[in-house]
Amino acid sequence: MKATNLRLGNIVALIDQPENPDRVLMLEPGLVHLMNRNEPDDEKNIIGVPVSREILEKYQIPFNRWHLSGKTKIYIDVLQDRDQVILRCQEIHCKICFLHEIQNLILDLTGEDLIKHHHIHYAWTGYDK
Repeated sequence: MKATNLRLGNIVALIDQPENPDRVLMLEPGLVHLMNRNEPDDEKNIIGVPVSREILEKYQIPFNRWHLSGKTKIYIDVLQDRDQVILRCQEIHCKICFLHEIQNLILDLTGEDLIKHHHIHYAWTGYDK
């Protein structure tokens, strides 16, 4: 995974430890530093956390109902028997496979992160609105 696909607070995993998701603390060109690690990891060692009903519940992300933020209405549907969700916002329908994709899209649409941590200042710098 490219470090440029991530931002502070995204939840990803190491390729050799996919069962232990961790939060991104610091990004550098080609490197990703995870919260529970002492040393940064090469971006090639980082993988996305597949979305599932269990992952959404673990991180307390409500699904199968509308989220309202300002004037933005977002609906997260969990597809049965697949590691995928459908995120609907007005006329836009997106298939999402990884947790960090949901985090980035919700933040871009609403200006709020779904998964907050008190040590991290959240900002999406992927592109300008």
